[in-house]
Amino acid sequence: MSEQSRSEASAPLVSVIIGFKDWGLERLELSVRSIHDSLEGIQHEVVISDYGSEDTASIAESTQRVGARHVIVETDGEWSRSRALNAGVRASVGEIVLATDADMLFTPRALSRAVEQIQRHPHEIIILQCRDLPVGHSHEVVRREGFDWDRFASIGQIRPRWGMGGLVAVRREIWERLRGWDERMHTYGGEDVDFGKRAQAAGSRIDWLDEPGVGMYHIWHPSSGASATRSAAASAAIAANRRIHSTDATFARNRVRPRYLPSGMVPLVSVLVDARTSGAEPLKTTITSILGQSVHDLEVLVVGEAELPDDPRISHMSTDHVSVRGTFVTSARAGEVWAENRLEVLLDLWVPGTGLISDRTIQLLRDENGTALAPLSVVQTSTADPRTTLLRSALLPSSLSACPQGWGVAVRAVAASGAGWVVATSARHVTITDLMNDESVAAERVAEALAITSALVRCGLPAPELPATTVTALGSLANALLYGRELTMEVEAPSAIDLTPYHDLFADDQRWVRRTIRTPKGQILERDVRWSGDDPAYVVEAAQRLAGSGATVHWRYATEADHEPPRPLSVGSLVRTAESIYGTPEKPAVWLAFHKDGGFDDALNEALSKAQSVTVVLDRITEAEGEEASWMLARFRNGNTVEALSLAASLPTPTAIEVIELPAHPQGTEVPQ
Repeated sequence: MSEQSRSEASAPLVSVIIGFKDWGLERLELSVRSIHDSLEGIQHEVVISDYGSEDTASIAESTQRVGARHVIVETDGEWSRSRALNAGVRASVGEIVLATDADMLFTPRALSRAVEQIQRHPHEIIILQCRDLPVGHSHEVVRREGFDWDRFASIGQIRPRWGMGGLVAVRREIWERLRGWDERMHTYGGEDVDFGKRAQAAGSRIDWLDEPGVGMYHIWHPSSGASATRSAAASAAIAANRRIHSTDATFARNRVRPRYLPSGMVPLVSVLVDARTSGAEPLKTTITSILGQSVHDLEVLVVGEAELPDDPRISHMSTDHVSVRGTFVTSARAGEVWAENRLEVLLDLWVPGTGLISDRTIQLLRDENGTALAPLSVVQTSTADPRTTLLRSALLPSSLSACPQGWGVAVRAVAASGAGWVVATSARHVTITDLMNDESVAAERVAEALAITSALVRCGLPAPELPATTVTALGSLANALLYGRELTMEVEAPSAIDLTPYHDLFADDQRWVRRTIRTPKGQILERDVRWSGDDPAYVVEAAQRLAGSGATVHWRYATEADHEPPRPLSVGSLVRTAESIYGTPEKPAVWLAFHKDGGFDDALNEALSKAQSVTVVLDRITEAEGEEASWMLARFRNGNTVEALSLAASLPTPTAIEVIELPAHPQGTEVPQ
C-alpha cells in the first residue's frame, strides 16, 4: 500500500466537535468515552475546541487520556458556542461533522446510526432526541453506576422538540454551504435552532432520529442558561440571538469577515466572466472590483484566455464546459465595476422562495476614442436596456442554474420554480462599454425585452420592475458615485482662453474657488478655478459646458486641503506660470523672483532692463482675490545661473530674491511640480 493510500485509509470519516470552556472535566471524559463506543468500527476523531479556558494544561491532559484532540482557540473573552464549533470544524478533517456538547452521553448505536443515515441521505441534517437525566443525576452518579442505558431510559425525561440542542450531524459540504453556525451569536442559546432553520431554507431535510437503541442523554448540572440570565449583558446577548434567529431569513451566514471559518470551503458565490470579446484593461478593472468585494469567499471563472491577477480564487474555464461550485452564481462582463458591497447586499436580501436577485446598474458609455459620453437618455423603469438587464445583473442559487453560461435558461428555471424577484437599489455596479449606434442599440434592446418577457409569460409571471438607470462619466466619477467619495474638479485656463461665457457657472456657486494671476496693466496670465463636492452629476454637467472653451478640465478624489481657503500663490508656481507663457519648453530656464509687500521703485526695473542677459521683465505681477503681495520676475538667457546670482548680488533693493531653476521638459508634458 502506498503512503497516500495508507493516509487515505487512516483519515477519519467522522469528526465529532465539542465546544468547551473550563467546564467539568469529568463530564467531558464520560461524554468522549461514550462517543468512542457509539462510533466503534468507524474511523473518527473527537476535537475539543477549547474556547477561552484558563486551565488549558488540565484540559489537554484530560483529552489525551480519553483519546481526543485538544485545540486551543483564540477568543475575545466572551463565550460563543457558534464560534467554538466553527473553529473546531476548521481544525477537523472528517467528511461528516457531528457537533455536540461536553455533557451528552450516547448509546452504543446512536452515532453510528446517524452516520449511516447521512450516508444514505446526504442532504439530511440528523438530530437525536435528547433525554434529560433527573436533577442530581450528575457525573459523579454516572461514573459510580456506569453507563446503565436501561436505567437512563426509564428515568430520562424527553426534551421538547422546539429546541435542537445536543447533537447536529451534517455532511461537511452542507455545513460549508450554510457557512457554519452564526458567529454573531454568543453567550447562550439559539445557534442550533437557527442552524436547523437555515438548513431547511437551503433545501435540506431535518431528520429526528428516534428509534430503539438510539439514545442521547444529558448529564444533570446547574443550568448555564439560568446563571446567564442573572447578568443584564448576558440577557441582552440572549435577546440578540433570538432576534437573529427570528428576523434573518438568509441561510448562508458569516458572509463578511468570518473569524473562525476554514479556508478552501465551497465558494459562496461563483462569478462567471466572459473574456473572449474584451480588451485587457476592461477585464482587469472588472476582475479587480470582484476580488475587492467585502464577501471574499468566491470563485471567479473566466471563460477564454486572458492575463489575470495571481489569485487562487480565479480559474480559467473552457468555452464548452463551465462548472460552478458556488452556492450562488452570477455573471460579470468585462468593463463592469462593482461596488465593494454589491454581493454583500444581494446576499442579505435572499429569503426562501427568492430565486433571482437583481441590482441597480449605473451605465457608463464611451465612444470609439475612449471619450466619456454623458449624460445620455435615462432608461425608464420596466424598460430592458441591452447592457442593464435582469439577465446581466443577477444573483441565482446555483441549483436553479442548469446552464450557468446561458442566462435565458437560468431565468426560465427561476420562473418555472415559482421563485420571486428582488431588486436591490443599494447594491450598485457600473458597466463601462463601447457606444453602439442607435440602430443596433434599438435592435438589441428589443431582443432582450422579448427574451425576458416571453420567458416570464410562458411561466405565468409578470415582468419585474427595474429601477431607472443612471448614466454618468468614467473613472473616479464612477467610484465617487458608488462609494460616496468627494471629488475635486480643476479648470486651468491660460491667458488666451476667455472664460467670460461661463461666468454664471462660477459666480453664485460657493463650491468654486477662483484665482486669477494678472499684471498691473490687467493682462491675464492664467486662471485657476477649483470645485469640490459630492455630486458627480454636476461634474459631468460642468465638464460638458467647459468642453468647448479650450481650458484644461480634470477631476480627482478630493483631499482635506481642497476644503481649506486657497493658499497664497507660491513664487515657484508663479515662475512656472510665466515660463509656460514666455519660455521655451525644450530648454532649461533660470528666473530671478523678487518678492515685496507693496510696490517696487523704478531703480530695480531700470537695473533689470540694462542687464543684457535678461530676456523678459515682468513688473509688479500680482494675484487677484484681494492679495496685496507683488512679484517682479526676470528670465535669463540660456539658463545661466552664474549670471543670475551675480546680478542678484549687485541689485540695490531690499527685497526677497530667489533664484529658481526650471529643467527642460519635452513639448506637451507637464512641468515638474
